[in-house]
Amino acid sequence: MGARSKLNAAKLKESLVLGLIVGWLFQSFSAFVVATTIFVVAGLYSGNIRTDDYHYPAPTPRPRLPDDHERHSPPRRQRRSRR
Repeated sequence: MGARSKLNAAKLKESLVLGLIVGWLFQSFSAFVVATTIFVVAGLYSGNIRTDDYHYPAPTPRPRLPDDHERHSPPRRQRRSRR
C-alpha cells in the first residue's frame, strides 16, 4: 500500500470519526450520514483526499554555473594539426 493510499484511508477514517461525533451529539443517524458526507466532500474538494494519479511536474533544471577555474581562466584554444 502506497503513501497516498494510507493518507486517503486516514482522511476517510477522520471523516467517519468526525461524523460519528456529530451524530452522537445530535443523537441522530441521519446527522451522522450528512456530516460524514460533508466531511468527505470537503476533503475531496480541498485535495486532502486524492482520487486521481496526478504527479506534480518535475522542476525545471537550473542552468549550470561555470566552475571556479572556468570563470577565471581564458578560454582554451585548440591546437591545429601540423599536417
